[in-house]
Amino acid sequence: MRKVARSIELLVRRGLIYRDVDKADRRRTSLSLTADGRKVYKDIEKFVVRVERKLMAALDPHEVEVLRRSLDKLDRQLETEIKAQGRDNFL
Repeated sequence: MRKVARSIELLVRRGLIYRDVDKADRRRTSLSLTADGRKVYKDIEKFVVRVERKLMAALDPHEVEVLRRSLDKLDRQLETEIKAQGRDNFL
């Protein structure tokens, strides 16, 4: 958990996210992207889409479909495991 806290602190210092502490319960904090954070997010999103297109071009349509179905199946299994064990116990 310390690594997450350090990462959040770094993003706050860099002006990429904004941290808002709940006035009623100071243990609770909400995080949101700043304008700069949204720009970085969009840049990363464009990069990821470009890389995904290049990688998927190596597969034929049938292979793409099999891959997508397999990833969906793994995603559903992960959700099932998290629900069964509880988020805190799973992580």
